Amino acid sequence: MNKCLAICLLIFGLGGILQAFPFANYGNIRVPDAYVMPHLMGKIAINNYLYPEHDSKDDDIAYNWAVAVNMGLFNLGEIGLVASGDEIYYAHIKAKIISETLTLPDLSIGVDNLFSKVPSKKPYNFPGIVDAGSYRRDSIYLAISKTILLSGIPQLGDLPTRVTIGAGTHRFQGTMTLAQQVQGVFVALLFEPVRNFTVITEVDGHNFNAGFEHRYRKFAGRIELFKLEEWSRRDPKFGFTISYLFDRFVSSEKRQEVSPTRTYDRRLIETREETTLDELQRIRRQRERAEQELEEIRRLLEQ
Repeated sequence: MNKCLAICLLIFGLGGILQAFPFANYGNIRVPDAYVMPHLMGKIAINNYLYPEHDSKDDDIAYNWAVAVNMGLFNLGEIGLVASGDEIYYAHIKAKIISETLTLPDLSIGVDNLFSKVPSKKPYNFPGIVDAGSYRRDSIYLAISKTILLSGIPQLGDLPTRVTIGAGTHRFQGTMTLAQQVQGVFVALLFEPVRNFTVITEVDGHNFNAGFEHRYRKFAGRIELFKLEEWSRRDPKFGFTISYLFDRFVSSEKRQEVSPTRTYDRRLIETREETTLDELQRIRRQRERAEQELEEIRRLLEQ
């Protein structure tokens, strides 16, 4: 059933108007996360982008799409492929330098837009492409991500938060007022106020973006608001992304929840400081198995 649904979503995404807005599975919206997926874990995402088509006589809403596939390799890196309706195809790679612990962050280095036909310099000679600057070839970046727990927030209690900061070249740099000030520096904040629901806000080196994501098992749907800095002088731009996670070939020890704040369990924060994330995840899996066994025993007793 899951396979059929994933195929249907892919066909739906490929049936759109042949224009594209450049995306990939970055972990946030446009800001790359420093996290690297486990070996052979894969993710497919269909990115849908809506914006006013001012060149049209009727000023209609245009629909763009992109499809991205990511896979983790050897627990040390990640590779992705992106196809767009603009007939621009590119790859992105990411290598892990440091893995997150309770004291250390994730640290990764990556390259976006490998093999893109849009050059690194003077990328605006493509009038038929939406936001051609975001396709700029060989955009190198360094990203640092850390999961923290904000405590004592009214009505929310403990709030898992994922902080990402970094800097990059080419596609991370722009000409808007904000972009000229930050000079390729990007920042993202991801909050999980409710389990399986996250709120994202970020500065991607060009502009402000925001998003809301809901996850159900291996599926996720995200609503995105793009280029908020330009909303005062241009019409707003929206996006909707559907993704599916493949973990069939991932070892049980490395298989994790589809949660950006997967590195923490709210009930394990008081664990000793030297405990590693792998140990925390192992403890959580043991507790979940025990809870499942207790639930089975309760059902048998009721029968």
